[in-house]
Amino acid sequence: VVQKCIEVLRPAAFQFIIDELMGDSLGHVAEHKFGCRVVMRLLEHSLPHQVCQVVGVIMPSVPKLARHRYGNYVVQSMISNSATEQRRHILKTLRQEIALMCQDHYGSSVVRTVLKSGDDFDRAPLAIAVLKSQGLVTQLVHTHNGQAILKLVIDLTAIPERRSLLKDVVVTLGVSESKSARILGRRVGLNASGQLFPAAMCGGA
Repeated sequence: VVQKCIEVLRPAAFQFIIDELMGDSLGHVAEHKFGCRVVMRLLEHSLPHQVCQVVGVIMPSVPKLARHRYGNYVVQSMISNSATEQRRHILKTLRQEIALMCQDHYGSSVVRTVLKSGDDFDRAPLAIAVLKSQGLVTQLVHTHNGQAILKLVIDLTAIPERRSLLKDVVVTLGVSESKSARILGRRVGLNASGQLFPAAMCGGA
């Protein structure tokens, strides 16, 4: 019912819903199976100043919400609907916790969404953060979600960084017999012997 009200009423008419949710309770609502949908509808249908109000209250909870079963959807909606300054603040928070985010089931979903759908200004710094996080690449090679992140990072990085990343993958694959690692190797441009295809080195992976 609340979601429907937000969808059909004019923003000024559902301000009372925002007012009721303001405060610490908003972060808890964002973690609820149905409450998260209410917050998302607010972010999608509100006026810019209302979105700013909602995002401002939730912002301190981003590190926790991004790794929550339902809260991660709210964070993704915040990134899609917030003003530039607030969006950059959210992304900065994700970069500061990049290893934690990438290795978490729900956090990795947020990272993948930004790498896949964000604009270049948002995606490139996040990709670089993945590359610069010590030991993260070799950890991500061994999980399905990690491989998906690495594939997106490889597609986004410049050739020098790509070479470095692929070399790290080669080293990891050299000591790994896992099927998932071999699949990643093929995806990023490695042949069966663990050697780089020329296209992968030149940006055609």
